[in-house]
Amino acid sequence: MFRGRDYISGVIGLVLFIFGLVPILESFNVLNFGITGILASTWFAAAIPFVLAILGLYLAIESVEELFNSNSIGWISFIIGAIVLVVGLLLSLKAFGIGPGLFGLVISPIIYSIIFLIEGAFLMIAMFMMEAF
Repeated sequence: MFRGRDYISGVIGLVLFIFGLVPILESFNVLNFGITGILASTWFAAAIPFVLAILGLYLAIESVEELFNSNSIGWISFIIGAIVLVVGLLLSLKAFGIGPGLFGLVISPIIYSIIFLIEGAFLMIAMFMMEAF
């Protein structure tokens, strides 16, 4: 039986998946919603490292419950969440002038879309995998 926490994970995952998929489809001229314009804006570029860090932490926390239910996909979710968390933290610290950043690496908006797509997919998977079988 699903709990409210499972539904929240699924909805956040769906939103992230769509938010990652639409800019990719726009880059192939399949859709034209103007999301790539939002991704290229300066306010979004300033906020995205913090969003990545928070979402990576959220995925890592959700995957711990998958691990407790002995689901093997929980390890993959945890590793992806940890990687996204570290990338988000390094970019966030770089914005404050602290730490090495990503050693001068500039991440393009399409990479952010791919990260959102992957993280959204794993959050939707977590919705079902958090249940004990």
